[in-house]
Amino acid sequence: MESENILQTSSNLTSYIGSGLAAIPIAIILTSTPVVNADNINVEPLIKQSISDAFIDSETILIDSSSDSNRKLLIETIGSYRNLDFNWDGYNGTCASEEAVNNALTFISQITNIPDALEAGFSGDGEIGLFVRTDNIFIDIGFEGNKYYSFYAKDDNGNEFIGDDYLIEKGIDHAILSILNALLV
Repeated sequence: MESENILQTSSNLTSYIGSGLAAIPIAIILTSTPVVNADNINVEPLIKQSISDAFIDSETILIDSSSDSNRKLLIETIGSYRNLDFNWDGYNGTCASEEAVNNALTFISQITNIPDALEAGFSGDGEIGLFVRTDNIFIDIGFEGNKYYSFYAKDDNGNEFIGDDYLIEKGIDHAILSILNALLV
């Protein structure tokens, strides 16, 4: 199965994420073999639960062993942010909202090839972040759970890009995609 086909959505899905104005079909990812971490522990049930927990009213979501491992790690990590206890950071940190998790996962589903340098992060105020830090490139994308994302990015030529209140359902800013694609080369 080609990686670009992994996140195809099914036209016969009856389960959608989102609330109110926009509904986005849940991506179905198919699997044939267990997913294991570096310690050879089967983490597929954890990933499935994280994804299932992350999407409201979701149906079964399966993971494809041929999809890139960073996508799986990002999905698992972001899904775990909604299960954090109050004061998880020692500074009254809260868990992520359902919508912040959904927003970040929707954003990730729009990226065809995820570079290894893309990582997830989380702040005590409930904001989920995706970021890249290399010698020449920096990307910081934030999801507060309001169906929008904000970003700051610097490409390998030193060009800076700043965006605020970009509607997630309208896709990813071209500057971010261009920088992410440059990381794949």
